[in-house]
Amino acid sequence: MKVKAGDNIFRITKFQMLCTGNWPLTKHWPMRWQFYYKLYSYFANFVMYSSLPGSVTFFLVTLLVEKNSEKAVDLLSYMVITSLVNIKTFICNSKKMADLIEQAIQRGNDVSEVYTIVAKSYMKYITALNTFGFAVGAFLYIEYTVEAEMHIFKHMKAQNSSEDESDFLIHWHPFDTSNHFGLACYIEMLRGIYISMNNCLTQSVINTIMIHSAALFKVLNFNFQNFHYNNMGNQTVANQYKASKRLKKYIREHQAIIRYIEKFNKCIQYVLLLEYIVSSLMVASVLIQILKADRRLFDFVFAFILIAQLLVLCCNANEIPLQSINIALGIYESHWYRYDKEIQKMVHIIIMRAMKPVSLTIGPFGPLTAKTGLERLKLAYSFMSIMPGETM
Repeated sequence: MKVKAGDNIFRITKFQMLCTGNWPLTKHWPMRWQFYYKLYSYFANFVMYSSLPGSVTFFLVTLLVEKNSEKAVDLLSYMVITSLVNIKTFICNSKKMADLIEQAIQRGNDVSEVYTIVAKSYMKYITALNTFGFAVGAFLYIEYTVEAEMHIFKHMKAQNSSEDESDFLIHWHPFDTSNHFGLACYIEMLRGIYISMNNCLTQSVINTIMIHSAALFKVLNFNFQNFHYNNMGNQTVANQYKASKRLKKYIREHQAIIRYIEKFNKCIQYVLLLEYIVSSLMVASVLIQILKADRRLFDFVFAFILIAQLLVLCCNANEIPLQSINIALGIYESHWYRYDKEIQKMVHIIIMRAMKPVSLTIGPFGPLTAKTGLERLKLAYSFMSIMPGETM
């Protein structure tokens, strides 16, 4: 059976959401499978969301009770990443986001063959993005979980080691970790897996919907550019009635796409704001570590990942206003001048609306574009340059 375009463009995102227990579109499954998947979803979400209070509590205890500021600084970056992933996962798991994903898949399955062609052109890019997302998740898992497990293994081999076992943990646990150290390690390993998987998931959902929205504008641009033909395969010019009817249909599609992106923007604008703030601080802190620390290879890789993830997000968001403005060029290149004032007036209104770009916003701080990403890197450099005691 041939896979439809909408299902195809979201297939990797669907796989990731299934693995993390967050796939919302299970209403067509058999009742038994819905029940089993709901149980797994409860388990996966409990493991995921329990990481936030665990990491925050452990950071506060280390800083305020144990007065170990050096270890608290090491825990800070993990706590920030855990908090951000938890918030993004919660939003991606909301009813609003589920409706947006369902609408996107349905629209992709229902639209014309042109969307199928456009979706295919984007699929390699989406696959590359998700491959990069998997690499980021694997890197985070190796850094915060595997590396800790290796230290624990070395500690257990060195019988005379003076280090406390709790020094290797990164979460607070509601039991005595000295007596149940193996259980604590297992819980942290499990949390590390789900944090990494959910980080991949949230990036995949947001980026895929962005690309899907840009693809819809690209298809609509093609339709507006050729509205005067009877059909796409036949280059005969349509009469006044057919051209007007088709143009009104495309105007309704244009309005529907704009409403869809506005809903998406309301759903994720504060996630983008958090990304905007946190990424600047994280990039700055990693660059400072590159200047000071001994783990240069790790810090260089981590800095590259943070910068690449930031620029990918901004470039994908930037594609939406670019494609929305191109609607004006597409309709202008059609044979609108062959028709009467009714169609000419509609074309004029379409051009005026298209010249106001549709974009995603960073909370109250304006649109998210490629320029915004570069400004964020400049901001990170500013943070790094004003940090006291740093060599610049």
